[in-house]
Amino acid sequence: MFQLRKATIEDVLSIKSVLKETWLSTYKEIFPLEIIEKITSVWHSEKNLQKQIQNDKNINLLAYIENSKEIVGIITIQKLDENSITLSRIYILPEYQGKGIGKILFYESLKNFDKIEKVTLEVELENTKSINFYKKLGFTEVAEK
Repeated sequence: MFQLRKATIEDVLSIKSVLKETWLSTYKEIFPLEIIEKITSVWHSEKNLQKQIQNDKNINLLAYIENSKEIVGIITIQKLDENSITLSRIYILPEYQGKGIGKILFYESLKNFDKIEKVTLEVELENTKSINFYKKLGFTEVAEK
């Protein structure tokens, strides 16, 4: 069984580990390993993750295994304005995908915002697994860039 809680600065190294493992699994067929390593070391640096956790406009929820406290997933949503948010990331460790954790993280994180009319996100075009997940949540494609 898993539970949810807000991320703290103390979680940064565990979050970094989840992000790296998930990126390697998700993008190994899309990007060269050097690109994945560069992205995960820069975008997911301890400094950047700490800033994101401390940003009042962000909600960072973690899914963790109840007895072990092992973090198995994270979602980051940022408030853009009174009516809109952007889903910055939702990553679940590969062995825990398909168990409903991502869906629960998404809907629980939405409870932190009032009057949301618009949720946006960006996803790599070749990341069909994630695209299918987002479609199941009700997202529709608006544009490509």
